[in-house]
Formats: sequence, C-alpha cells, structure tokens
Amino acid sequence: MNKLFFFLGICTLLLPALKAQDSSDWLAWVGAPTDNGVRAKVFAPNTNDLDWLLFDPARGSEHQIKGRPVEGAPGWFSFEASELLPNTTYFYHFQNQQENQGKPGQFQTLSQGPTSFSFLSSSCGFFPNNPAHAHMAKQEALFYLNVGDLHYANPNSERAEPHRKAYIQRVLQGEAEQQLFSKMPLIYVWDDHDFCGNNSLGESPCGAAARLAYQQAVPSHQPYQEGAGIAREFRQGRVAFLLMDLRSERSREKIMHPGQMQWLEQRLQAHAKEGLFTVLVSSVSWYGTEDDNWGGFPQERSQLQSILQNLGHDRLMFICGDAHMLAMDNGSSATDFELSQQAIPVLQAGALLSFGSNKGGTYSEGVHIPPLGSGQYAKIKVVDDGNDALLFQIQGYRLQGPRAEPETLMTYTFCKAMPKANTEQETKVQLTPKSLYLSDSTEFRGGVALVRNRWGRLIEAQVIPDKGRFSMHFEASQEPRFIELKSNQAHSIRQIPKP
Repeated sequence: MNKLFFFLGICTLLLPALKAQDSSDWLAWVGAPTDNGVRAKVFAPNTNDLDWLLFDPARGSEHQIKGRPVEGAPGWFSFEASELLPNTTYFYHFQNQQENQGKPGQFQTLSQGPTSFSFLSSSCGFFPNNPAHAHMAKQEALFYLNVGDLHYANPNSERAEPHRKAYIQRVLQGEAEQQLFSKMPLIYVWDDHDFCGNNSLGESPCGAAARLAYQQAVPSHQPYQEGAGIAREFRQGRVAFLLMDLRSERSREKIMHPGQMQWLEQRLQAHAKEGLFTVLVSSVSWYGTEDDNWGGFPQERSQLQSILQNLGHDRLMFICGDAHMLAMDNGSSATDFELSQQAIPVLQAGALLSFGSNKGGTYSEGVHIPPLGSGQYAKIKVVDDGNDALLFQIQGYRLQGPRAEPETLMTYTFCKAMPKANTEQETKVQLTPKSLYLSDSTEFRGGVALVRNRWGRLIEAQVIPDKGRFSMHFEASQEPRFIELKSNQAHSIRQIPKP
C-alpha cells in the first residue's frame, strides 16, 4: 500500500508535465476492424455535425460517412464504415460543414484468408501520455489489443457521464494516445479499474452506467449477446480472438455468466472445425492465485480447461492482463494448477504505467516486473503463409520514459500445427531419422532455414545454398517439428513430416 501512495504522489507531481490536448480538440479513436469495415467514435463538443472522410490511395477511391450524434452522450459522434476492401490501408480525417478538419489517421482492414501480421498488447495504465503508448505509436502493427484497465479512474457513479469523462480525461486527451490511435485501431476489453473500481463485480450499482458509457464512447465489435456484457470475437486470417468479459458479468460465485461460458464453448468448437488458431483474451491472470483472478474461481477455470481439452488440438494461447508484469509461459506450467498437457502458451501483457505486481503463477520464459514509472508492452508477430503451421514471435519491451530507448525484455517464439490451407506448389521437406532435406525453392534462395522443436525453440539455423537445397543432422532427442524459411522475398513456416 505504501508503494501505491508513493507512486501516486510521484504521478501527481508529474501531472503538469503530462502535456494533454485541449479538451475542445476533436478526440477520436477507431476500433472494431473487420475484413470489410471499421467503426469510430469521436468526442467533438464544439461542433453540431461531423463527417468521416476515408481515402484509398491505391485505388483512388473516397468514402464519406456522416456521423450520428450518440444518444444521451453530448459531444459524441458515432461512425460505421462498411463495404471496404480487405487487407487495405485507408487514410482519413474528420471534417464538419465549416471544413474544419481533425487530425489525420490511418487503419488497415483485416484479411479473409491466411496472412502474416503483427499486433501490440498491454494493460494497466494509470495516466495518459505513458511511455509505452508513445513507443507503440512508432511500431508497424495491425491493431492494439488492450486487455484491461485502460485507465484507473475507478468510476463508481450510477450515471454514464463520469464513465465517459474518464475515457476522455484519462485516455483520449493524452498526446501519446492520440498518436497511437491515429495509427491503428484499438480493440479493448475492460477489467475493474476502468469498469466500476477495484475488484468490482457486475452486480455493482454502477454496472449499468459503465456498460452504457462503453457503448456510447468505445468503437467495439458487437457483443456475443445483445444486452449482455462486452465479450465478443473477431478474426484476422486464420487466427480468431475471443475476448472474455470477466468483470461486468462477474458475481461473487462466478467469474462470468453461464451464458458466456456456453458461448465460449460453441465458438471454440466452431474454430476447431474451421481449423483456426484461437487467442483467448482474459483481463485477469489465467495462472493467477488470488481471489480476484482465475485463482478465486477454480471450478470455472477447470470447466474452461475441460472445454479446451475436449477440442482435441492445441491451436490456442492466452493473453492476460491485471498483473503488472510482462511474463511468458510455454504452457508447461499449467501442471501447477492441475490443468492439461496441451502446451497452451500464456502471455501476461503489462503494465503500461503502474507499479509492479505478480498475482501468481510460474512462467517458463521469465517474469519482468516494471520499475516505478516505466511502461511495458508486447508485440506479437504471426507468420502464416497458408501452409500447415503458424509461427508466433513475441517481443516484450520496457520504456523508462517517453523519450527513452526501448529495452527488449524477452523474445519468445512458438509454432503450432495447422490444417493446410494452401494447395499451391510448395517447397518440399523430407526428414530421415538423422537428416533433413529441403528441395529446390526459388523464393528462398539466399535465405535462412531455422529448425524448431515442438515448443518453437530453435534447434539449428543454416544458410540455404543458391540452389535452395540443404541438409541438417539432428540428435533423436531434439525432435525437429517445424521449419522456418526466411529470405528477402518470403517468410514461411511449415511442419516437418515424420520420417
């Protein structure tokens, strides 16, 4: 507790230095991306009308969308763009009838088929203009996935206005946040501090106001059920994301409504049939040992684990918030909680700007607690060329200040077998009991081959000769499972067939 007061005292002293935009500026964020659309919400209290102009420079096309004033939320406008092209970058600005223009921005629509992409993830930000957001704005990424506690205003009002005000003052007015949101869409699920306060439950008197404010102010995908919480899903290529609402539907007995658990099971089964990889987004620690995370709900954790086990595959990973740390587990630590041997990787993504905390669990790749005043986040790269494997490369960063150079805290790679989606001619891989042969491959000439085991750990790396053929020798215990091929022209990942 003393550490918390010390931290808040320092932040109070720094508040004058946290330069934020004037409240009369138009404050915009884009979210809910799909392969043919996107949404936006704008706080523009000094105008009665607002249009959203989208430009596709590659095709020379333009879209103009008229903003709808948000009912019950003075100054807020809502936009929904549809009939856009997949995997396309659009540039935009907002404009009123007087032709006053807001700051420009850009986004990229999602893809329908196999595709490689990167996204950013973190959680737990005490104040705007935090150093992690400032650095994230410089990254090339498709979207920003915030997994809870986007702010720490702890609004406990039964009116929606204080909840909307928290999004304005504690997020949107931040200069770093406006830079970040102008570069990529935000996909966001709340936890407690941005819902109704520390350890708040869905039955809190302010719950209805928090849900209404979220609908009014946050550009978001449709929830899994009308009138329920904010749990939802979206899909990028062959990767599906399931965002759980573990706060607004929580009771003292259950971490989520039974209807949400049923929806999770149905969607996981559907993803399995389609051969998708699923990212489960949890605003609290999956490995947690405290009352306010999954550790306080062991029966439901076991129930969800049984659902995952019954899928019959391990094309899964967790991304979690709440704990103020960056941490990575390859799935081997699940045995600490009598969970399965599926090897489901778990990423703890935090904290944006907060004091450090560890809320339980063992992590094979280490735990990184942020020093006071620093910010941390993860960048996740997915490599998918339509073959029979996916590769995930995760890098964790720490920023000591908005102008500081980032420190790379961790780098972790894992691979997962996938049903093959690409039927085109491909480079052939052959494995004998002791050697691996790669057939001639034009696109990988002059590249590098990296052979990985079932956890994605690197076994061998070798430069591919000009003709694209090479051989490697292994010990039997190394279990080569995947081959990653990299060159200036291509980046591919696939399974290595058994001899």
